[in-house]
Amino acid sequence: MTTHPGPETVGSSGAVDIWDLLERSVAANPPAKPSTPATTTEKPKGSKWKTRFLFWLLDFLGLAFWGYVLLKLFVVDIDRVVVDAIWPSAGWLLGYRALAILFVVFLVAAFFWRWPALLGALYVAFHPLVVLCWKLPNLVVRLRLYRSWVFWMLLLNGFAVFFRNLRYHVMSKSLWIIAASAILLTSNRLIVVPAAAILAVLLLAAAVRVVAETFQPSWFLRSQKDVLELVTEHAIAPSVRWQEDISVGGETGVLGKSDVQALSGKIQMGIAATYGLYLWAYKLQQYRERRLALLFSWSAYAWLFLGSLASLTLLNTAACVERRRRG
Repeated sequence: MTTHPGPETVGSSGAVDIWDLLERSVAANPPAKPSTPATTTEKPKGSKWKTRFLFWLLDFLGLAFWGYVLLKLFVVDIDRVVVDAIWPSAGWLLGYRALAILFVVFLVAAFFWRWPALLGALYVAFHPLVVLCWKLPNLVVRLRLYRSWVFWMLLLNGFAVFFRNLRYHVMSKSLWIIAASAILLTSNRLIVVPAAAILAVLLLAAAVRVVAETFQPSWFLRSQKDVLELVTEHAIAPSVRWQEDISVGGETGVLGKSDVQALSGKIQMGIAATYGLYLWAYKLQQYRERRLALLFSWSAYAWLFLGSLASLTLLNTAACVERRRRG
């Protein structure tokens, strides 16, 4: 049974009025209103800035605390230096430093024994671990450095340079601290003159070392060449000597099932090692062409400049001590 459009939908010429049909369709099916997204509760900006300021303050306190610890342990008794410079007659108070520390602990336990205060104290006490285990990884993730092979290459190069020069830096920096402490803490000529000579020798040795390494090829790249040759010898070379493995089957050249499996394993290992070595060699070539290893040379010159300033200042101090003694 066929239905015919009503008279109201037919025009004067007998055709269906399409605009009337569209109006009726829209009236019968109104468009759905866009759903409003669920509002998320956000912290006010003042709370964010308060949290940032708190972490900045804790970072400053952590740096100040550990700087004080390092100076006191390895350089000079900074408490006595400050007291002698500000209030010389109060030097006797330094004998009660342990009591002052205990009094501070008592104040914290009595009036600030709250979880935020305890966590802040732990943050300051373990600030080096916080930087190594939290701040640096967080910075890497936030900047998405883990996606860049350049970052990993620089990191590997940095570790290689650090461990290669670790013994030299431990020896030279220990001697430097001993000589600097001798110049700052005594005016005895028999101690000051050898200490100044040690500083001069260390400065000259550091300058010669930095300049010599500048004109040499990168040790990291040279060591990677040795690694590639070692992997080629032990992973790829056995897979290409398949004729020798086949010859063990006798004159007929028939291999057993276990021999075939061992041979296929060697070939698979050789293919995987070849692909990996090609990729690693290609990345090393790009790293060398970008001359990113020069960053370590620039940092070495920067440290040499700072060390030269400190050493020359101490040598000048030793010279002043000698002039006062003669005068």
